[in-house]
Amino acid sequence: MFGYIESPYTVEKVADVPASNGRIQHFEIRLTKDTPGCPPQKPYIALEGKDANGRLVLDTLFRYATREQLDTDWVRLISGAVVKNDELDYVEMIVDHHIGYSKDGGIAMY
Repeated sequence: MFGYIESPYTVEKVADVPASNGRIQHFEIRLTKDTPGCPPQKPYIALEGKDANGRLVLDTLFRYATREQLDTDWVRLISGAVVKNDELDYVEMIVDHHIGYSKDGGIAMY
């Protein structure tokens, strides 16, 4: 089985932002639950994009080095302004649970 497996999580914040052509961008800040024997993980932002018919067309996770970076990007993302992925301060962007792009240029296949 391939793919980035998310640890069990709780949702801290939720925001829905309208996009073009009837699309909706659904954002969540997720907090992983502590798993015995595993190091604690940091909160991350999940983005799901749905088309006008409600079909999932975008599934991206943004992992951060610090909570401050996450909070700054959260405010920008839910503001409704156009924000390009390369303008965000994430450490790794995981697309469709199978490819991770780090800011240092690395690529991970899950």
